[in-house]
Amino acid sequence: MNWKYVLGAFLGIALLYFAFKDMNYQLLQENLANGNYWWLLMSLLVSLSSHYVRAWRWKMLIEAAGKPIKTFDAFAAVLVGYMANAGAPRMGEVARCTVLTTKTQAPFATLAGTVFTERAIDVLSLGLLIILAFVLEYQKLVGYFVQYMPSFSFFYFLIFVLLGLAGWVLVWKTQNSWRKISILNKILEFVSTILTSAMSIKNLKSPFLFLLSTGLIWFFYVLSTYFGTLILPNTQSIGFQLAFIITIMGGIGMTIPVPGGLGPFHNAVIWTMVAFGYAKSDGEALALIIHTPQLIILIITGAIGYFYLLSQSKLETE
Repeated sequence: MNWKYVLGAFLGIALLYFAFKDMNYQLLQENLANGNYWWLLMSLLVSLSSHYVRAWRWKMLIEAAGKPIKTFDAFAAVLVGYMANAGAPRMGEVARCTVLTTKTQAPFATLAGTVFTERAIDVLSLGLLIILAFVLEYQKLVGYFVQYMPSFSFFYFLIFVLLGLAGWVLVWKTQNSWRKISILNKILEFVSTILTSAMSIKNLKSPFLFLLSTGLIWFFYVLSTYFGTLILPNTQSIGFQLAFIITIMGGIGMTIPVPGGLGPFHNAVIWTMVAFGYAKSDGEALALIIHTPQLIILIITGAIGYFYLLSQSKLETE
C-alpha cells in the first residue's frame, strides 16, 4: 500500500467535508434545477480543446527532443494522464509517458524530460497569472483571507502535518533502495536523461507557437470557467474577469496533491466567490457544476484514449 496516496485521499475527503459541511441541499437542488446546460456542453468542449492544445504543445517538446509523434497520440496520452490523476495525484505524468512509450517506442526518460519542462512552464505561467490576479483584485482577495484566516489556522496546520508525514513515509519506504549504489547510479543516469530532454526546449522549431499554445491553454481554462458561470442563474453576472480570478484560485487549489483536485479546488472556488460578495451556496453550486462533469468526462475520455493507444500499439506490432 502506498501511504502517500492514502494520505492524499484522506486530505481530499477532509477538504471536501470542510467545503460542504454547512451546505443547504435544497438550495443546491434549486440552483442546479434552474441551470442552462447548453453552457455546460460549451464549457466541456472548450476544456477538451485546452487538453488538445496541451498535447500539441507537448508534441513540440517531444519533437525538439528528436522523437516525432502524432498530435492525436499525444492528445490520447494527455487524457490518460488526467484519468490517472483522478485516482492518484501526480501519477498522470507517469501514466501518459508510459502509454506513449508503448505506442511510439520513444524512451520513457525522454518523454519524462519533456513533461518536466512542460510542468515547469505551467508553474511559471501560474505564478505570473497569480500576480496578475492579485494586481487586479488585491483588496478583495487579501482582505477576505486575512479576515478569515484565524478560523482556518488549525485546518492548515493539519494539512502541513499530513504532507510532512507523507514525505517521511515516502523516505522511510524507499530507504533500502536509494542506499544501494547500483540503483543510485541508475537513478542518476535516468535523471541525466530527463534533464537532457528538458533542455531540448532550446531546439524548438517555433518558440512563438510554443508560447502561443501556452497562452491558449490558459485562455481556454478561463473560457471554460466563464461558460460554467453562465449555467446557473445566480452566477451569470460574474463576468470574464472574475471567471479569470476563479480559474487562477482554482488552479492554486489543484496544485495540492489529492485525487482529481477533489476538495482543494472546491474550497478555492467557494472562498473566492464569498470574497466577491456572492453567497456561499452559489460558490458551492458553481464549484460542483464546474468540477464534477469535467472529472467524469476526463475519466471517460482517458479510458477511450488508453484503449486507443493500446489497440494502435498492438496493430503496429502485428
